[in-house]
Amino acid sequence: MAALDTLWDVILVFACCLGSGFLLANLQSRFICNLPDSRPKVAVEIGIHLLTTVIGFFILIRAALHEGQLFVGFPGWPILSLVWFAYLGVSLAVFVGFTLIAIAKRIRGPHQEPGIRTTVTPAPFPTRVQPPLPQVNQLFDLEVVEIEIEIPGLDPGLEGLTVGNLTDFHLGRVCNGGYVRYAVDQLMERGPELLTVTGDFVNYPIYLEECFQCLEGCAAPLGVYAVRGNHDYWVGAEETERRIKNQEMVLLHDRAVEVERNGARFLVAGVESPWNQAGVPFDFIPPDSNQLKIVLSHTPDEFPKLARQNPHLVLSGHTHGGQICLPFYGSVVVPSNYGRKYERGFFRQGNSLLYVSKGIGCHPAIRTLCKPEVTLFRFV
Repeated sequence: MAALDTLWDVILVFACCLGSGFLLANLQSRFICNLPDSRPKVAVEIGIHLLTTVIGFFILIRAALHEGQLFVGFPGWPILSLVWFAYLGVSLAVFVGFTLIAIAKRIRGPHQEPGIRTTVTPAPFPTRVQPPLPQVNQLFDLEVVEIEIEIPGLDPGLEGLTVGNLTDFHLGRVCNGGYVRYAVDQLMERGPELLTVTGDFVNYPIYLEECFQCLEGCAAPLGVYAVRGNHDYWVGAEETERRIKNQEMVLLHDRAVEVERNGARFLVAGVESPWNQAGVPFDFIPPDSNQLKIVLSHTPDEFPKLARQNPHLVLSGHTHGGQICLPFYGSVVVPSNYGRKYERGFFRQGNSLLYVSKGIGCHPAIRTLCKPEVTLFRFV
């Protein structure tokens, strides 16, 4: 019986430590990640990471001092004891919740959206530069994701239309120009007829020049269209806009344009909320139009509102696919007001589809169980 008690204590301690980490990571994900970059934000994020580590060690030390028992109060400190018990209880509940969700996902299996066929081709970046934590870091393990989407009633003039998507370069010291250019070339070799870029070019202004040099020569018969992401606003929205336009890309700053192919017209629109804080309504996307509508939105958080306009496809990034994922549990920190709901891949609301790309780069420079991607869509 004592052995069983010991095993139970080990499981309880493990659950509390992991649940505490999940709890603090999700608080950061929902309330901190989307704040503008600043020294106070960095301090808060570092503080949360340190707090996660300290509380984890504290749980282990308390358990060791009390023969595996965690729910032991602090003599003479009834309020502190109550807070401690409450925190442990919430941590256990979070652990159980994450575990049940992970089990449900395993039972359900990968979500298969009808009318969609996906091919994934590995295209790792051949570099001699080792990323941080090279044994587990998939930072340079690029994939080319090719997706065929069936659109009921698609205009015959748009049959076979190909649209490439690039997002979240985060060009910097580790996700350097050589890697970003390699990723861009992997997509351009597939010859997209229309190219979309959904934001977060760099993390710091000093890399803007190099990033847009990597994009030189990127062209598509039907044009290149871009929106800015949160990092683009934080490093300088006007400077990023100038460079986008100098590159002969069309900046879709809360507006839509019509594009023609084989006599058929379709709509390409872009939204930059919430970063621009303009509160622009999405009425520039006609909800009652039957023409193909493709919308660019850096963050997937706008999808519930965009779906009211009945777009066929919304292209987003921002989440990096969760970026740092744990075996069995998946991602922990996803920079979204919806938590892990729009982590990566396809989502449907009504007749509208959302695709969340894992992106090319990341911040910080580590990916585990979450490979970067460039994406090519084909409409049939």
